[in-house]
Amino acid sequence: MRLALAPTEKIDSVTPVEPAVTESTPPPADDSVTPVEPAVTESNPPGEGEYLALNAVSIYRPRGTARSGEYYRLSYKEGSRVRHIHIRGGNTDSPIAQAKVAEVRSQLAAGIPPAEIAATLRR
Repeated sequence: MRLALAPTEKIDSVTPVEPAVTESTPPPADDSVTPVEPAVTESNPPGEGEYLALNAVSIYRPRGTARSGEYYRLSYKEGSRVRHIHIRGGNTDSPIAQAKVAEVRSQLAAGIPPAEIAATLRR
């Protein structure tokens, strides 16, 4: 099978294109890097404990044959793995679950490690 090509136009003249020439300035005579001491500051954003507490507790929707709805869970690191544990009390609309989440968030804000809180949630 042959493809038909469009007829080519005849070019009468060709304009040569010259490459762009740019001049570069030589580097300064003293091109050494001056050592600078990094500023060491401690940054504690306002409400850092609240930020950590809000990130450890999340809402999830179970898959499969589980009941529909959204539930709370606590996420924590165990070694290099991220683990999740369900916070009991029902779905997110339940006042019992909301009270438990408030308790877990206050424990996180107090500086208790999430893995330790997860151990108390298992009981």
